[in-house]
This record gives sequence, C-alpha cells and structure tokens, in this order.
Amino acid sequence: MSGERGKARISAQEWETLYRKYLRKLGSYFASQGLHPTEAEDLAHDVFRELGQAKVPEDPKTYIYAIARNILARRRRREFAERAALDEYGRRVTSENSHSTPDPFAAGPATEALSVEAEQILRTAIATLPPKDAELFTLRFMEGLSTKEVAHRMNCSEEAVRKRMERIRAVLRRLCAE
Repeated sequence: MSGERGKARISAQEWETLYRKYLRKLGSYFASQGLHPTEAEDLAHDVFRELGQAKVPEDPKTYIYAIARNILARRRRREFAERAALDEYGRRVTSENSHSTPDPFAAGPATEALSVEAEQILRTAIATLPPKDAELFTLRFMEGLSTKEVAHRMNCSEEAVRKRMERIRAVLRRLCAE
C-alpha cells in the first residue's frame, strides 16, 4: 500500500485487500460486544462503506477499529434514543390508561422480558403508527430483525429503514408531549 495513501482515498485494490483481511475480524469484534452475528456482519460492512469514502492512514488497523467503535457508539446511541422514546411514551400511556386491561401479546426478542402492562403500551404505540411504520416497528423491535433484514423484508434500503426509525421516534416523542 502506498505511502501517499493518507492524502487520498484508497484504491479499489487496497480496499479489497483490507476487506479480505478485516471483515471477519470486525464481525468477531462486533459479536464480542453482544451483537447477534447478523447484526455484527451488517456493522462490519458499514465499516467498509465508510472506509471506502475515507482518507486512510498508512497503518489502517487502528483507523479501521476507530471507525468500528464509532459505528457501534452511534448504533447504541440510536437504540438508547429509541428506548427512551418508548419508555417516555409508555409512562405517558400508563398514567393515562392505568385502569385498562392489557390483552396478550406475541412474544418476540424485544418483548420477552416485558410486563403485561409494557406489552399493552407497545400495542398502543404500534396502533398509533401508519401501517408501514407499524410493520417496520414490529419487525425491528418485536421480531428483533437487524436493519438489513428489515430493509430486505420491506423491499427498501437500510438508509430508508434508519430514516423511518427516526420518524417513528419523533412521532412517539410528540405523542408523549401531548
């Protein structure tokens, strides 16, 4: 790899070499952080998407893992914001509807540890969303699918899934403020 690489984007051949060398290592890194193997693979691919647009220093290993840590941090912040929005919405709905009787809810990765009351809150949240957003919400949070899997199921891009999730969070925040 050229010594001038820190000043320009890497070539396709250099990118391919790095991809072959680090893809599995990055997948293992993300898996070691508690992610499902499919999500770990998705994030490893995200590292290379960013790497293809970056100016890579002479020693790429540290740089590649810095990108990986940043991607993981962004993912965790996004998940935290999603959970916070749902929690706030749940508190709001619970205080307004504390007398209602919840009905059974299909178990999924996101609902296995939820109380019956929390399940009802999630049902209410889903019912307030447009049909496509409700489907996305269900696939992502109830079935625990990765962004890539949701995009495939809904026949859209991963970026579209991320943007829709941002809109869903905004809707839930707005519902909490009412």
